[in-house]
Amino acid sequence: MRRWTIAGLAVLAAVGGAGGYAYVFERPWLIDRLHGPEARTELVPRPCDFTTESGRKMVCYDLYVPESRDRAGGRRLRLPVLVFQAPETPKKDDPVLLIAGGPGAIAYTERRFADMWKGKFKDLPWLDGRDLVVYDQRGVGGARPALECPEIDATREDPMNLDRAKAAMAACRARYEREGVDLLAYDTNANADDVLSLKAAFGFKSLNLWGQSYGTRVALTLMRRKPEGIRSVILDGAYPPEVAGKLHLASAFTATMERVFEACEKDEECRADYPDIRKRFEEVVLRLRAQPLAVKSDPSPLLPPRVFQVNDVIFLSLIDSLVYTADGIAKLPWLVDRAAAGNAEALSGPLADWDQVAYGPFVTAGVSYLVDCNDTPDPDDSEERRTAARAPHLGGWLNYAIAVKPCPFWTPRKEPALDRSPVKSDIPTLVVAGWFDIATPVEWGVIAARSLAKAQLVVARAYSHDASDAPCMQAALAVFLNAPDRDVSMFCGPTPSHPRFKRKSEEE
Repeated sequence: MRRWTIAGLAVLAAVGGAGGYAYVFERPWLIDRLHGPEARTELVPRPCDFTTESGRKMVCYDLYVPESRDRAGGRRLRLPVLVFQAPETPKKDDPVLLIAGGPGAIAYTERRFADMWKGKFKDLPWLDGRDLVVYDQRGVGGARPALECPEIDATREDPMNLDRAKAAMAACRARYEREGVDLLAYDTNANADDVLSLKAAFGFKSLNLWGQSYGTRVALTLMRRKPEGIRSVILDGAYPPEVAGKLHLASAFTATMERVFEACEKDEECRADYPDIRKRFEEVVLRLRAQPLAVKSDPSPLLPPRVFQVNDVIFLSLIDSLVYTADGIAKLPWLVDRAAAGNAEALSGPLADWDQVAYGPFVTAGVSYLVDCNDTPDPDDSEERRTAARAPHLGGWLNYAIAVKPCPFWTPRKEPALDRSPVKSDIPTLVVAGWFDIATPVEWGVIAARSLAKAQLVVARAYSHDASDAPCMQAALAVFLNAPDRDVSMFCGPTPSHPRFKRKSEEE
């Protein structure tokens, strides 16, 4: 969702509106003379198309980058950039750059997401006098062009039809080719190069990277390839290159669900309300596989309600989506109990949430598939098959995911674009993990940290994905950002060990 052009003035200047950072507007002749990630880039100030009540002044830009840095004369892409300026005086000169997840997740740079920023900085006290820089990655959100796939969105009405899913992928890719999209230009290396272009355009001498989920993979790639000027790194839900990503779906799901069930069994109230929670969960999955349950989803701001035939695949998908948050974890035993009783109404809200995630505007499908498939075009699915064999209740869900085999529909690449070896670096790094994270499990944080000489791993015991939101993590982040070599292990201890589980007597 984003990008496009304009020729620049011949200036190298510090502009007060950008917080005193220097940025470059290229002379036309520089386009031919520059080589590498900074070639053919341009930063253009623009009016912001929305305001926030964050207490921070917002300054907006468009960053133009080449779609392909390996091919002369190709088109340029437009990436929207927002700078939320620190209100403190004097402010620190090492801003924080947020690298969003996905791949393909939006960074909320568009007007329609303005409400997301209201009050947001109350949750980010650890920035402590630093600007926050946010941008949409190539092909995503407010970027132009945006690599959306209405062909895939149209499968919402029949999400279990494999043939239709495959046809939609093929149609989306064919349209990209007709529109001149360079299918090989969307991968983690290109995203890392865009960060380098942004850094050069603003003239940042010292920068802190805050990668979220997939964004941690971009941050790790930068640490490997060009560490100069990176003061510190926050890996919020680590996704190291050694991990095969979406094809570790089963193992991550299984490990996280085990942690939720174990926490419920150790909690006196949860155990009393939901005895044999593991068994009931497996029974629900097998029952829905044999006899789907008709459920009308709740209305949502983005998608109209509709009736789903909730089988085991859709049920496990909405459970997977639910466990992304601490609130979702707290509701999970209650939801399993309600589903076991055949209560369709209890599934309406979670189903609407899953529907929005799967078919809403938060992740750009084309970018998600292109990046994953260019990074690893032919991932090994043997681990998933072994996990499915050990956990029969997951079989239908996994077999569906494996059967789609998306990469042949998305990229002609045969060799991985991504260096899959461990990243070695001595940049101070804080690895943030949620104990119940189903998307980027805590084990991945361990993998990422073990090759980093100055890495610290901090686990939020009662949290899932985006563990930096945990209250206990705020102090850890503040200490780390102001003194990256200081030990922060005293934060986020063992209590509470899990969210407060929803009681059986508590109605929605």
